[in-house]
Amino acid sequence: MTNSEPVVWYAKTDDPQHALVQGAGIVAASFVPALLILCAGGLAGSVVGAFYLALLLVPVAIGYAVWTILRDRKAVITIELAGDRFTLIRNDRSRSTFAAREVKQIDVIRWVYDGTPEYTRMRLHVGGKIERTRNGPGRMPDGWDEAVRVTEVDVKYVTRRRRNS
Repeated sequence: MTNSEPVVWYAKTDDPQHALVQGAGIVAASFVPALLILCAGGLAGSVVGAFYLALLLVPVAIGYAVWTILRDRKAVITIELAGDRFTLIRNDRSRSTFAAREVKQIDVIRWVYDGTPEYTRMRLHVGGKIERTRNGPGRMPDGWDEAVRVTEVDVKYVTRRRRNS
């Protein structure tokens, strides 16, 4: 690999509606326990208390769904590393290019499921802010480690393990 060849990391999905679909699923799923609580309260003779308890679940789910959607708006879906420049492409299709000296640190968080890398997320510390990625493939693209080493950016790897119990 030469210093001018780009190395590209892609998220698993670049669908702009990904978080909206995920948030809608969370809200829809919250109606099931709410309905069960309401039915159980009706059988126990306490419909009013069950009604308020059931209503508590849906707003919490809506709040979490809105938080998920807002967090995903600026999520990085592609990182191109060519020479000493990082180009970040976000979910809203905006692009930012940073010189390697502007990137203070990259946190690579890998989730490993029974010894197999499941997915990876990254946090790039650029200036005074942190750019976060969506979930990406479990393994980094070929040449990534060498390209980052050439740029002399500090990389911190964190492995989180899950077990099939």
